Amino acid sequence: MTSLFLAQLFGLYFIIVSVIVFLRGKSMMPAIKELLANRGSVMLFALIELIAGLALVITHPVMSFDWMGIISLIGWMMVVEGIIYLLLPSQQIQKLVKWFNRPQWFQAGAVISLVAGVYLAAIGFGLW
Repeated sequence: MTSLFLAQLFGLYFIIVSVIVFLRGKSMMPAIKELLANRGSVMLFALIELIAGLALVITHPVMSFDWMGIISLIGWMMVVEGIIYLLLPSQQIQKLVKWFNRPQWFQAGAVISLVAGVYLAAIGFGLW
């Protein structure tokens, strides 16, 4: 039951975010750069991401090569990213942002997000 709810939640979330990135990606890039330039914002973001990732990993400890494994992978990615943002010095975070804050990364991420979102939503809502 929890797995299906999480598939619905992440499926819809990924679909919505990917559509927004397709439509407004260029205006999002400066906002992300500004957000991550502020160390306090980075710490707050990282702490929220870490707690959310830990909650997901603890409540959904399924390691498999199917849709349930994707949900667990999302949780582990959140944990790792939160820890990286908390550990890295500000200059390293800025380099990371500069490397990934490009149109090609946004478009690739939006495509991956859309595919994963449709897949998870279809399973979560019983369409697949």
